[in-house]
Amino acid sequence: MKATDSCDHHAPTSTPAVQARLREATGDFSFRQIGELAGCHPESARRWLTSGTRPPLWFIVAVCESRQLNPNWVMTGVGAVYRSEARAIELATATPRALLDRLAVILESRLAPTGGAAAGPKKAKAPKGRARPGRAPDAAEDQVRPLRLGSKGREDLRAAV
Repeated sequence: MKATDSCDHHAPTSTPAVQARLREATGDFSFRQIGELAGCHPESARRWLTSGTRPPLWFIVAVCESRQLNPNWVMTGVGAVYRSEARAIELATATPRALLDRLAVILESRLAPTGGAAAGPKKAKAPKGRARPGRAPDAAEDQVRPLRLGSKGREDLRAAV
């Protein structure tokens, strides 16, 4: 499949253009199969892909997810057809600064405690009837606490480049 709009006589986001791209992406499938992919009746899939009826957004999203299509391409005709191709193009053309900024955001989200960054680590309560200092540490205390990158940590990471 090519990554250009297959119906140049229509505006890229018009209903016929979106329908043409959806038909191009599902060309080998029957309306029954498309209906199963999208979770709708085959007659609805046929109507949304062949007539002037605009497909509902949930149908477009379901087809994009089931076929791994790039939603930007489906809606505008711009970019790669498949999400995997779009990701590769995005990574290949990104600047080092943009890549590091994205990496900092990903690291912060993965390393932040589940209660939110502002909540901080939770302390375990001492069991009733036993003094905390004299007892052996439990398994939760032996675990390494996740590193939290505040704005200063992100700036340090960005400045390292």
